Amino acid sequence: MTTALAVPPHLRPRWRDLPQLAVLAQRRLGPPALARCSYPFARALWLLVLAVTHAHGRLLGHRTVIATVTGPRTTWPHRGAGAAVFLTGMTMIVVWMVLPLLAADLAVAHRTPPLLAYTAAVALALAPLLEVANLLLHARTALPAVGTLRHLRAGGGTWWEAGTLAADETDPMAAGRLVHTALAFADTHRIGLVAVPSNAATRRTYARRGFRPGPLSPHVLCRPPTGMSEAKGCRTSTTASSPCS
Repeated sequence: MTTALAVPPHLRPRWRDLPQLAVLAQRRLGPPALARCSYPFARALWLLVLAVTHAHGRLLGHRTVIATVTGPRTTWPHRGAGAAVFLTGMTMIVVWMVLPLLAADLAVAHRTPPLLAYTAAVALALAPLLEVANLLLHARTALPAVGTLRHLRAGGGTWWEAGTLAADETDPMAAGRLVHTALAFADTHRIGLVAVPSNAATRRTYARRGFRPGPLSPHVLCRPPTGMSEAKGCRTSTTASSPCS
């Protein structure tokens, strides 16, 4: 489900920054590459994921921090751009899988031992597929947040899911600035947020920003916009200033 609001341009990263942000995402979010030689493929996959998300207008970024959201309005131009980026990425993967085999045929024609040539070609051809499987196996499931979003939306209001968050540990100011600006935008437009923290440290970070346990699972956190006195099902915080009551 999407809403009439879209992520404003000042919260989106520049296209030219995506390669650097893909390296950051691969390092901070993982999973680790299966082998040292497959690091380029792992980073290329993250670049594809970020590019598709950015084309859909659901990627937030500032210098050395990225975050994704689910719920903003996706226009048909954005959908078309996302599909084009995805198809381009898939085409490049297919081409990469074919090129090593063609190179192996050429090498064998020039008297390279067939076993050596085709073994290397198969390893290079399968590397992208193995990294895709590695990424999917370690991907965070979005299913817990779906039920909470439906529950909260049934009570009224606009609710988005705050998804992936990755920041460079050497630049905490960038993360703080992006989060502060994004939450200010959410409060201005009365947008509630739902998040599924991936670890205890991320959970504490969300808690400091006003997120509280959701109505269906304590692992799913919610944050009504500032000024909303009640949010259906958001549990009462232990502090009096909690925005979830």
